[in-house]
This record gives sequence, C-alpha cells and structure tokens, in this order.
Amino acid sequence: MHQTTTVIRKQRWQLFWAELISFTLIFVILALIILNLYRQTLYRDVDQNLTQQRTQLTSTKGQPQDVPNLPFQANAVVFNKNGQISNQAFIGQQNYNLFKTIKLTSLTVNQLQTLTLTHNQNQANFRALLVKASSKNANPAYAGHYVLLIQNIDPQIRAFSNFRLVLLLTLIICGLLAVGIAYLLTRRSMKPIVQSWQKQRDFSADAAHELRTPLTIIQNNLEYLLTQPQATIVEQIEPINTALNETNRLKKITNDLLMLARGDAKALTSQPTVINSDQFWKKIVAPYQEIASSQQKSLLLQNFYHQTFVADPAQIQQLLVIFLDNALKYTQASDTIAVTIKANSGKLDLIVSDTGIGISPAAKTHIFDRFYRADRSRSQETGGSGLGLAIAQLIVRQHQGQLTVQDNQPTGTKMVVLMPLKTQLQESKR
Repeated sequence: MHQTTTVIRKQRWQLFWAELISFTLIFVILALIILNLYRQTLYRDVDQNLTQQRTQLTSTKGQPQDVPNLPFQANAVVFNKNGQISNQAFIGQQNYNLFKTIKLTSLTVNQLQTLTLTHNQNQANFRALLVKASSKNANPAYAGHYVLLIQNIDPQIRAFSNFRLVLLLTLIICGLLAVGIAYLLTRRSMKPIVQSWQKQRDFSADAAHELRTPLTIIQNNLEYLLTQPQATIVEQIEPINTALNETNRLKKITNDLLMLARGDAKALTSQPTVINSDQFWKKIVAPYQEIASSQQKSLLLQNFYHQTFVADPAQIQQLLVIFLDNALKYTQASDTIAVTIKANSGKLDLIVSDTGIGISPAAKTHIFDRFYRADRSRSQETGGSGLGLAIAQLIVRQHQGQLTVQDNQPTGTKMVVLMPLKTQLQESKR
C-alpha cells in the first residue's frame, strides 16, 4: 500500500510539473508576442512619418515645397560634403549639441535606425532615417545633400518601459495562478487514475481470492485421489464430483471475467434477433418455477406485452437468469418471486421482484461493483462470486437500457430494467 501511495505521489508531481511548465511556456510566449507587437505599434507612426519625409526629399519633380513636413519633436539634419552639419541655425543650439556627435555614414542610407545621443549627461533617443536628397530639390539647403531625418522617441520608450513592467507583473501573477491551476488540474486529472488504480487492485485481489478457492479444492481432491491408487471411481465418486463442481465454478468465473473484460474494451458484441415475447419468457422462467416449487417458494410470470421485440436473446436470458438466481438465493420458504414484463412509453420494462431479505441502503451504492457481496458469509453458502449484477449492468447498457435496484414493499428487492422497445431488426442495427 505504501509503495502504491509513493508511485501515485510521484506520478502526481510529474504531472504537476509538466502542466506548470506548459502553462509557463504559454504565458512567456504570449508575453513576448504581445511585447513585440506593442513595440512595433509604438514605432509604426514614427517610421511612417520618416518614410513620407524621405519621399518628399527624394522627389525628382522640382516642387517649390520640397521641404520635409516635419512633425513635432522631429528635425532634419543636413550634412555638407565634408560630413559636417550645415543647418545649425535651423535645428537650434540645444539640438546641435546633441546632433554634432553623429557621424555621417552613407552606407546607412534609407535604413531606419535607433540612435541614443548624449550631451552633458542628458540622454535622448531618436528614430532616424538617412536620405540622399534629390539634386532637383527646390530648396538649395537640401538639394544633393545627405539629410538625416530624426524624431525623438523618448515618450514611446517610456511607454514601452512601463508596459514591459506591467507585463512582467502580469506574468508573475499568471505564474502564481498557473501554480494553483496546475495543482487543481493535477488533482482532478489524477482522481480517475487513482480510482481506476484502486479498482484494478481490488479487482485483482478479489479475482485472485475467487479463483484460489476452487483451485485449492480441486488440488486437495486430486492430491487425495493420488493417495488412493487402488480405489475405484465408484469408491471415490465424492471427491471426483467435488472437483468437477469446482471446475465448473471456475469455468463460470473465468467466462464472467472474460465477458466483463470485453465490455471494458468495448469489444462485447450483440446479436439482435426478433423475439416472440410469450414463448421467450415462458421458456426461461419455467425451469426456475420448478426449482422455486421444490423450495416451497412461489415464482410468478406476469407478461403484459405479447408482441415481438428486438434484442440479443442469449444476453437477455443471461440477464433474467442472474436476477432469478439471486432471488432464489436470498428468499426463504413461502416467499414470492415475480417476473413482470410490460411496455410503457416506448420502453420495455423487465421487473424481477421478491419478498426476501432485501438490500440495505449502504449496499445499494455498491451492488453493481464487481465481486461485491452485501453478506459475504451468506454468499459463501450460496456459492456466489459477486459478478452477476456487474454482468447484468453490462448487458443492460449493451442494449442502451437502464438498470436500477429498488425496495419491494413491504419487504424484499425489486430489479427494474428499462430498455428501448424495438420491434424491427433494422432499427436495432447501428
């Protein structure tokens, strides 16, 4: 048990870290995408302005207004043939002190770039575009010269810095949320796994227990027979008969387990057939009426549906036999068992009721679990394996029906099956 708990805990932590890392990667990737898009948006208007100004300067049509239409916080720095700034008076002394450190590099013509300029510990950031003005430009101050179109982007950088800080704080909050979400999802994801694991362990333990008993009896009887090599079959008929009975019991348990395994694997198939209601139910109930009579019990068949219906006859017979077998086991002399068949609102109702010992409310929640028996000591006497009602539930679901257990007033149990009433074989095919 401790080893199983350790494995589950280890698996839970692995799943937790996998989900946390996945959430973190998603948040980081989204943050980088948003940050990049926001940055591009900030510089988009500035770059469009610079590009429009370049078009004006490089125009070969001698327009009188071939002067860049500069927006606020923008300047045009003109360089002479020696690479010196020639329009100092136009740009002003303060700007000149910043711009004079710029070195003219003709290789950067028509390339958008970001410049950081410093003067007397004052730093400013600019978006710049170097343009070779047309020689036909109407303004001689620009004609044929290199012009550096430059616009201050300090407000954009401050906005970008603030946005990055907000995004970082958001990412941290999302990271904390990711931890909580990953933890909750891990517990929720592991819950059915743990339940399945526990059911598998219980199923394996119960199956081993059920199979061990007949195998032990068979082994003991065969070992006893080996000690009687001179005995005849007639003399040892009792141990031989016991071994055969346990072999049949073992075979039944194995077949039941195989059927349940096919049901779990969605590999259980049905062979629907048109069934005559009157003949079908009578044929199944008749042998059990004789058994009930021999036990001083009453078994009644009440068939209110006399037409045909479509179902798998072998599975429906197995279903009714399970109910009748349980009813006979858990009733006493003078008790009554009733099998009722009727049609109601497009449903075929199969009800098996008895006036026996009944089922406790606590047992009803587990009655369809595999190997579950409400009274194990009594089940050992009656030879039950606890698989019958699990198989009954599987058969009902195979026919798209519903199986419930109810109290039969004033005492006893009532097994109620509701199945879609199909009268033509074509309707039952999927």
